[in-house]
Parts: sequence; structure tokens; C-alpha cells
Amino acid sequence: MILRGRALVDDVLRVVPPTPVDGVFTTMGCERGTVLLWERHLARVRASLDDLHAPVPRALPELRDLRGLLQANGFRGLARMRMVCWWSAEQPGVHVEASCAAMPASGRDRPPLRLTVERCGEAPDPSHKVIARGWWHEALERARDGGADDVLLVAGDGRVLETAIANVFVRLGRRVVTPPAPSCCLPGVMRRVVLDTARELGYAVEQRTVALDELASADEILLTNATSGALRVGELHSMRWSAWPLADALGERGLPAPGWFVDK
Repeated sequence: MILRGRALVDDVLRVVPPTPVDGVFTTMGCERGTVLLWERHLARVRASLDDLHAPVPRALPELRDLRGLLQANGFRGLARMRMVCWWSAEQPGVHVEASCAAMPASGRDRPPLRLTVERCGEAPDPSHKVIARGWWHEALERARDGGADDVLLVAGDGRVLETAIANVFVRLGRRVVTPPAPSCCLPGVMRRVVLDTARELGYAVEQRTVALDELASADEILLTNATSGALRVGELHSMRWSAWPLADALGERGLPAPGWFVDK
């Protein structure tokens, strides 16, 4: 098990162990010297290793190990941490690497995002956050080359899936809908937090198929992941949004993501 500090580039996994390998990873937000939602991330990694019939790892980090990594690298403010579990025929067993890096300012004040749309043919299985994420990375690079912040991935039949780096939530009045996981998207850790919090805020929450055409009637679109919390979508092709009541309400609650802490 390797724990170390190093630079991470954007939200893309740039360091891949020697090929050919298989593996999964998770990226976690950190603040005030600790890892946020660690138990949920750990549970998802363990479930993925089990579902993929990976070798049993000799050990996975404990929270005190990860706190020590943050402290050793001086990350007391906003940071992100990545834990990678990989295995190969040449190197038996599961190899575990955790790394961290400081984050720029994040939280509720991040500006709204501009999205582009990309239709997929045969999309890869989104059930697990696998190392082999070239399909998602290439879509993100195409979007950013065109001046967008992220890309909305849509199945050939018009079903909304996810973005390259986040889950999608659509507010329709007092209803909040999101594509079903894991059939359409990764079962993200922050996705579950937002589902639960939206219910607590009095919204009717639905996990169901979302058609691209429905977005024209959306009152608000949010993207969620564990390092950003909830991100407001301001532009998607010719569609524009300028108010985000759900995002505001989530901010008042203080999501467990970097920059979202609310001192009550």
C-alpha cells in the first residue's frame, strides 16, 4: 500500500499503473485535514472489487492513514485525494495507492458551467469507476477543446446518462429527477447525498430514465461529484438557466464536499 502526495491534473486520472492492468479508483474531497465521506467511498470500492472478482487486497487504507497523508503534505485546507486499486497477471494481488493534492477555491461560489452534448453508441458499463476511463476522458477533452466545461453524455436513443466527471440532476418544479444507477450512470457517492438531502428539503425525488428532450423544460440542472459537491449548469446548447433554488438550498445545508462547510 502506497500513500503519497503528488499533483493531480483536473479531474482526470493521469497516472496509470504499468499496463496491462485492471482496477478501480475513487476520488474524494478533503477539508480541515480529513477525508469527507470516507466510509461511503470505501464501501463503493469494496463492492466494485467484489463485483469485478478482483483479488482480495491485503489491506486498504484506514482513515487515520489518509489523515496522516494530508498532514504530511500540509493539506489543511481544500484538497482532493485519489485511491487506486489495481491488479495484473504479472503482479499478483491488489495494489493500492493513495495520493493527494491541494484544490483551488471550490464550493457554492463556483460559476455556472457550460455543457455540450455528445451522443454515444455503445457506452461502457458505468457501474464502477474503473481505471480504463479513456472513453470518458476523450469526451471531456473534446468538450473542453470546444470551449465547454463538461460534456453531457446521451445514449443513442436519447437517454441522459451522466457527464464525463459527474452525475446529473434535473429539477422540474418541485420534482428532482436523476438517471438510474448503475444502468445509466455511476452510483456516485455525492449523488446519494444529494438524493437524500433533496428529499429532506421537500422535493419529490425520482430515479428514472431522463430523455434529452425533457431538459428543455428543466427549471434547473445540477452536476454532482464528491470533489465539487453540486455544480450549477448555466448553458446547454441554446438553453440557458440563471436561477438555481435547489443548489442554493443545498448550499444552506452545507454538503460534505470541499468548500461547502457551513458553520452552524
